[in-house]
Amino acid sequence: MDDVIATMDVQSKLFEYIRSVVVSGEEMTEEELLSENSIKQGLTITSLVREWVRDTMDPSTFFPSGTLVPGKRLSFDIGRKLGSGNSEVMEVMIRKIQRKTFALKFFPHTDDQVPMRFIREIHSVRILSKHTNIPSYFGAWVDTDQSYVLYELYKTTLYSHVKSNGPLRKTHYVRHMTSELLNALVFSHVTHGIAHRDIKPRNILLSNSSVSSFHVVLADWDSSSSSATRRTSLDDLGDFTTNPVCTLPYRSPEFVEATVNESLCAFRLDMWSLGCVLYFAATGNHLFQGGSEEETKQNIIRWKDNDRWPDPKTIERVLGERGENLLRRLLKKEPKQRIMATEAIFHPFITLIGGDMWW
Repeated sequence: MDDVIATMDVQSKLFEYIRSVVVSGEEMTEEELLSENSIKQGLTITSLVREWVRDTMDPSTFFPSGTLVPGKRLSFDIGRKLGSGNSEVMEVMIRKIQRKTFALKFFPHTDDQVPMRFIREIHSVRILSKHTNIPSYFGAWVDTDQSYVLYELYKTTLYSHVKSNGPLRKTHYVRHMTSELLNALVFSHVTHGIAHRDIKPRNILLSNSSVSSFHVVLADWDSSSSSATRRTSLDDLGDFTTNPVCTLPYRSPEFVEATVNESLCAFRLDMWSLGCVLYFAATGNHLFQGGSEEETKQNIIRWKDNDRWPDPKTIERVLGERGENLLRRLLKKEPKQRIMATEAIFHPFITLIGGDMWW
């Protein structure tokens, strides 16, 4: 009976810790979370997370029996580097599975502790990855010095595609990309109350290099945050404690100007970032990028809803009147005037239905 109570206590501590990371964004220390007796017995936050990760895996869904064993280190061969930032992503081939490659994301530990980014990522993708516009999640591992997440491998990113081949150029290509991203955001924002908080071209994956048939997924959920409660009002979906989230050129004005611990809506941050991505896909340029960090901040803060585009002819040619209207509604400076995913997905630019009532 005492063992059962002890197990329940450990599980409650684990849920308390995960909640502190994904809801409030404030990481608890081991001293705050665990009793002195538990620490003496060797219980750590890393060991708690390791058990949690084991419970999130169901490898039989994807792989032959015995290939992926929860908690057991995987043998793999590393190929090309796919991306870098707070964590590296490498192409890997699992030795027990021939002729198939995956994307493996590495999270180095700091002071022997699993980073919050890893916990946020696992918390989100194990819920969201069944959606067609979010990468398939195959498993995760916690080792002594770093943690890993294994994903389906995609051909390229929107950023790499545009830099190699130029902007998408045609309206229906941009419409398709925007529609698929909105599908992902409706699912994450409304169905599950999860905000991405770092939408940018490098985090948008494409299934192939041909824009006439590409499939789009929204990746890298290690900055994501979850609302504490399920809200019914779209205008009031989820307030989040402010952290330095979102890559600067894609950060919304209210997050650029936010004071420490100010409570803001991260769902509206995602919609602003989507607007910046839409502009990048159409023109090949970052809308607010300056020569320095301070200049980029000022470009964002000084933005007005009716400002002239840096490249108006391209916007007119690629997006047309309806596409420009959606772009301006995504980039409303006042957060509560910004269009939300559930409304944007029915915008005439996406559906090709409707007219002046949206203007």
